[in-house]
Amino acid sequence: DTGVAERMRRHNLDKVYDTYRYFGSDQIGVAVLDNGVLPERVAYLSAGSSSFQIAGYFSAPFDSGYEFDGPHPMPYDVYGLPLLIPPLESHGTDQSANVFAIAPKSNRLSVRAANFMLLLHPNHTEGVTKAIIAVADNPDIRIISMSMGNVFYSHQIKRAIDYFNSKEKIFVAAAGTSIKGIR
Repeated sequence: DTGVAERMRRHNLDKVYDTYRYFGSDQIGVAVLDNGVLPERVAYLSAGSSSFQIAGYFSAPFDSGYEFDGPHPMPYDVYGLPLLIPPLESHGTDQSANVFAIAPKSNRLSVRAANFMLLLHPNHTEGVTKAIIAVADNPDIRIISMSMGNVFYSHQIKRAIDYFNSKEKIFVAAAGTSIKGIR
């Protein structure tokens, strides 16, 4: 993927490979908390010498007709808006692909924690909190990469992150990095 390769060069990650010959390890599990992965791209993400799994902790909104909607983006997410703007629908898939590009030998877990990268609804906060706690208790996962959030402070999510960090694991978060103009 030339886009991923260019992004890696821009952030000097290619120098990490050249200097340390490090491409991740199957002893390191990385969970990507986002809106899930598109099923048709899972085969690509499971390539390499490590494992790829999916999970979902987001409970569907009451008006969707579903109690639990699984690990993949759904057509009704945010009233169908991501279907009109494809990068919104594929955000979790793209973030999982980035982790694969950076550490292809690491074990990866894609987690649907909310249905949108901007945590706007209370069930988004609930899904993210449940996902962080579940991943904290997963002995195979050492790192969370989360590319979602908002401008408001959440004590609930902060407590979940504190719990995750108490397990001597690493939590990395980025917000606003994929929406041009608000970086």
